[in-house]
Amino acid sequence: MAQAANTATPVQAIVKGLNELATQAIQRVYRDQRKGLFPNPRADQFGELAQKLGTQGDAAYIFNAALSNHLKDAKGWDEKVQLLLTVMETAPAAEGPRKLVLSSVDAILAEVMGGSAALHELMGPADTLAVALGQLVELFLGRTPKDAKGGLSKLTQHFAADDLAEARTAVANRIVAEFKSTKRLVPDSLVEELKALRSLANKVVLGVGKYLSHEDLVAAFTLRSKRLVNQEILSAHIDGVLPDEKVERLLFVEENVIGTENKRQLAGFVLPVVNSAPFENFFNNPKSPILGRLQRLVALQGKVRRSNFIEVQRQEIIDKIDRLACNAATSAKLFEGLEARNSNHVEKATTLLKLVLGGFFTEGQLMSRAREMILGYLATPGFLAGYFASLPQTDGDTEKAMSVLIADLDKAGITAETGLRSIAA
Repeated sequence: MAQAANTATPVQAIVKGLNELATQAIQRVYRDQRKGLFPNPRADQFGELAQKLGTQGDAAYIFNAALSNHLKDAKGWDEKVQLLLTVMETAPAAEGPRKLVLSSVDAILAEVMGGSAALHELMGPADTLAVALGQLVELFLGRTPKDAKGGLSKLTQHFAADDLAEARTAVANRIVAEFKSTKRLVPDSLVEELKALRSLANKVVLGVGKYLSHEDLVAAFTLRSKRLVNQEILSAHIDGVLPDEKVERLLFVEENVIGTENKRQLAGFVLPVVNSAPFENFFNNPKSPILGRLQRLVALQGKVRRSNFIEVQRQEIIDKIDRLACNAATSAKLFEGLEARNSNHVEKATTLLKLVLGGFFTEGQLMSRAREMILGYLATPGFLAGYFASLPQTDGDTEKAMSVLIADLDKAGITAETGLRSIAA
């Protein structure tokens, strides 16, 4: 049907042809059943039947019919799975008959694993798609799902032993299809949805290989991410919270979605927030301690710097946060206050260095100013003598103290070479 557009044959003719094929197949089964062509062996007789059928042309057809007879009285899908696996475990050693048994059982199990009704009954009820998909991933990885019945438990053991390639492929395809579906993993919470998505990703990636391709998995996760990065969902996610929390929540989304275009789209939500008046007013509020505001901006900027936004957008957000930090520090007269509260250049340098190492300055203009001021204090005549004099009497090891100072400068982004060249005796 999907190929109908590429042919000159009308769709109605294709449908009619398919209906005729299906009708002929059904009629053939009815005729062969009336002829008594289909045996009805016990579970322990299927190996013998496979050997008897040998390599005759309709061996698979007859053997599958026998399997169908064997399953018809089963009470539920779990029992059907168990019956099929029992037949498989009695397969003869000879290559031809064994292949007939294994391939027939595997093909039917693949159909079972591909059907939503059968899977729902096998796996049991689940509160959310995330829970159901988690159980399906566990099955695919050969880990027995919680509360698994006999048939499902036995099937998991065969998956763990890398048996039943078709059935396992069917489960892999079902997993990918569910990730691509429009149904939310956790409908009522984007946070829980993203946590579930990451947890599932960490598990299912262990199964990447001959049954599940990395490309298919990435495509599925990218599509699901795309459906989460939209105006309606994101607006509800950040509604009613403080400006800094809005950015925090959007960055949490960024950490848990994939896809370059999805990242670009998400950055388009972050930029208006950091450029908004409420965001600027929040961090320029003089009633809030300046160091607390700066530390919060550093934390937000750090998350942006670690993000996978495209470079241009990431740098724009980083620069905006840095400019806001600079403005806040200027309004609060932070550096002037440090100058006034400390009596000498050693105290000024060490106090400023502690603030740098404590994460109070954003990378960019604010951090550059702090480093320049530290280097200026280091270059003040008598700095080194004053630094050694400020050491506790119990710690007179000047060589060790010098090493600690150089190490702290390096952590602050001032190289050892620059630091040593700047320090005045």
